[in-house]
Amino acid sequence: MAMELVKLNSETLPAIANAIRSKTGDTALLLPSEMAAAIAGIPTGGNLPALTKPAVESDVLAGKEYIDGSGAKKAGTLVVCDTVQEVEYFGIAGTGVSLDLESTADASGKTMTLPEKNLLPENIKSGVSIFKVAGSAKTMRVETGTITPAEDSASITIPCTDGAKAVCLEADADVISAVEGQKSKRYATAAVANFAGSIDGAPNTALRIWNLTSYANSGLVAQNTAGVTISFNFYFYAGTYRWTAYYWEDA
Repeated sequence: MAMELVKLNSETLPAIANAIRSKTGDTALLLPSEMAAAIAGIPTGGNLPALTKPAVESDVLAGKEYIDGSGAKKAGTLVVCDTVQEVEYFGIAGTGVSLDLESTADASGKTMTLPEKNLLPENIKSGVSIFKVAGSAKTMRVETGTITPAEDSASITIPCTDGAKAVCLEADADVISAVEGQKSKRYATAAVANFAGSIDGAPNTALRIWNLTSYANSGLVAQNTAGVTISFNFYFYAGTYRWTAYYWEDA
């Protein structure tokens, strides 16, 4: 066997000892005669355990490195989105509400939709928007009350608020009973066409007056802060009358 010559100086052996200790984690004095055994005991990559469920790039945080099951160095791609922020919300008629979300980690976005098939313009009041879906539904308001006109009044005031589109007047049972069989006067207890019909026989229970606006200039209807005053060519029997006033938006 040929002899191999190695030139050493005062720094060579300490440097070798420090390199060994950096691998083994030992801090004790290392003699030259112990170095070969120490080097042989340093673990190598061939001693890595076998992996049954090795990680893949998407399992490891982006920017971090790892060794895969075959010993190759890989870089992770996993982005952890710790918070999200709202970007925009909007409604889709017949579908529901959609919310755009954005990751604060990498600015990626997702859309979350909350289904609501009743989010439709016709289900929302006109002039009102819900989740940016503008409503088209017209509204109607109803007022009710009672009045007791004087005996044989030919004019009656229904104390509703301004803007009524139509009114309905209905006699109570005591009025109906008192008027039945009377032929001497035309009492207002039955349905009357155009505010000017005559009653002369068995009365009905309702006197209906519709479309006040179209009759406002007829001289039969006056609408003011006191309510709606209606003049007839027949009489009201004394008693209680129930009234209903209707208010709706024009189409």
